[in-house]
Amino acid sequence: ILLILTVAFRSVGSAALTVLLNALPVAAYFGALGLSGVPLNNATALLGCVVLGIAIDDTLHFVSRHRDRARAGSDAATASVEALARVGRPVTWTTAALCLGLSVLTTSDLVTQAQFGALGALTLFFAWAADVTVAPALCSYLQWRPEAVRGSLGSRLLGFPAHHPDRDRHVVEQSLSGGSQ
Repeated sequence: ILLILTVAFRSVGSAALTVLLNALPVAAYFGALGLSGVPLNNATALLGCVVLGIAIDDTLHFVSRHRDRARAGSDAATASVEALARVGRPVTWTTAALCLGLSVLTTSDLVTQAQFGALGALTLFFAWAADVTVAPALCSYLQWRPEAVRGSLGSRLLGFPAHHPDRDRHVVEQSLSGGSQ
């Protein structure tokens, strides 16, 4: 997941932030599993992967929107507010639908299915809570620099064009003054 996100974001830092934010719900899940005394079996072991795959989508939307707003010139705190305003409602509705859908499994006569439903809904709710509280707070703390993002590891390894603000400014100044490069 980290490798795929690094390519998608063209930034190891953004990818690591997204994975870190989604490691919290998975860690909480395994903590809840241990505290509740629910045994680790095929269904409960699989749930950590399922929740990570679902929860990372919401975080990806938030972090991506935050970076876009920061690139557009918003400071980190304003970018967090704008990103949350943009993705907060859809993230909340999809999480509510998924939690309700998993909660239906709690009525199952099969114990593993009931555990899967209850723990899945609880973990997705925790992932949502982290996406609307921890993600904005952490992104507000960070400063996304467009030149750092464009000249990232993904750009160098995959051949994406790197951004050079000094070179671009120099080209613009020369073209305005009638000179050539």
